[in-house]
Amino acid sequence: MPPSVTSETTAAPVLELRELRKTFAPRGLLARRRGVAVPAVDGIDLRLEQGSTTALVGESGSGKSTLARLILHLHKADSGEILFGGEQVQGLSERDFRRFRADVQMVFQNPLTSFDPMHTIGSSIKETMRLRPPAGDPDARVRELLEEAGLSARFADLRPRDVSGGELQRAGIARALSVTPKLVVMDEPTSALDMSIQGQVLELLARLQRDHDLTYLIVTHDLRTVRMVAERVVVMYLGQVVEEGPTHEVFDDPRHPYTRGLLYAHDLADRDAERDANVRIRGSLRYPTADERGCRLVGRCPLAVDRCREPQPLAETGPDRRARCWRGAQGPLDTAGA
Repeated sequence: MPPSVTSETTAAPVLELRELRKTFAPRGLLARRRGVAVPAVDGIDLRLEQGSTTALVGESGSGKSTLARLILHLHKADSGEILFGGEQVQGLSERDFRRFRADVQMVFQNPLTSFDPMHTIGSSIKETMRLRPPAGDPDARVRELLEEAGLSARFADLRPRDVSGGELQRAGIARALSVTPKLVVMDEPTSALDMSIQGQVLELLARLQRDHDLTYLIVTHDLRTVRMVAERVVVMYLGQVVEEGPTHEVFDDPRHPYTRGLLYAHDLADRDAERDANVRIRGSLRYPTADERGCRLVGRCPLAVDRCREPQPLAETGPDRRARCWRGAQGPLDTAGA
C-alpha cells in the first residue's frame, strides 16, 4: 500500500514549498508585443509549521492568490515541489489526492458566492463531508459543527440568502472543519464583513485553532488583521517573496522598502514629514522586461540606486528572517549605506 500524503513525519512541516513556479502567458496588447511572460509565482520556498498562523500579504497582482491556488491544486505548477506532511503532492494517486483534499480546506473571501444558493447550508456541509465521511449520523455532525462555529442547529435548514454575511462566514468555517483538516487556507476571511463582525470571526478562528491544532495560511491585504493573528508574515511582490519573518519583528523593523511602504500606507509605520519621500512606494505594479535581472521594485522604490539593478537574492536579516534587499541585509533601512 503506497504511503499516504498525510503520513506523520516527526520533523516535517505541515506544508513545504520548494522553488515553486507558475508563469502565465502575456495578456493585453502591450504585454504581447513586448513578449513578457508574467511570473505570478517565481521560485517560492515556504514552510508552515503545525498549529501556526502565517499571513501572505502584498498588493493585488503580487502573486499571493495564485500561490494559494497552487497549494490547493486549483492551478498546476510549472515546476517546483509541494510537500504535505513530508510527502510529495504532485503525482498523487486518486485515492491519496482525495485524502489531501480533505486535509487542506479553504475559507473563501465572499461567503455568499462560496455556497450554492439552491442548497441549504446543511446540505452544502454534507457535500464537503463526502471527502471524509463521519463515523456517525451526518445530520448530527452538521448540527455539532454549526454549534461549534457559534450558530444554532436551525441554520442547517436555511439557504445562504436567508442569513447575514457574518453568519454565512461562520457556516463556511464549519464546512471547512467538517473533514477534520490539518491546514486551512483563508482568502481575505474578514474583508467582506462589517467591522463589528470581523473581530468575532477572528476570535472564532483563534479558538478553533487552539481546539483542533489547526494550521492557518491567511491571504490578505489587511495588515491590521495580520498584526493581530499571524505569528509569521510573508510579503510578496511580483511573484517573489521580498521579506519574511516573525510578524512583530517585520512590522517593527521592515528590511525591504516594499514592506515599509505597505506598513506606511496602512498607517502602521511611524509618520514623519521629513521621511515621507523615502517611505512611499511610487506608481503602480510594473512587470519586468525580459532583460531585467535586478530588484523588481527598482522603478518604484524611493531608495533605488544602480546596485539595485543587480540580482537581489533573499538574504538573512536576522534569526529566521530574510529580505530581498541588499540594504536590509546590512541593517535597518534608515541606516544602511548607499
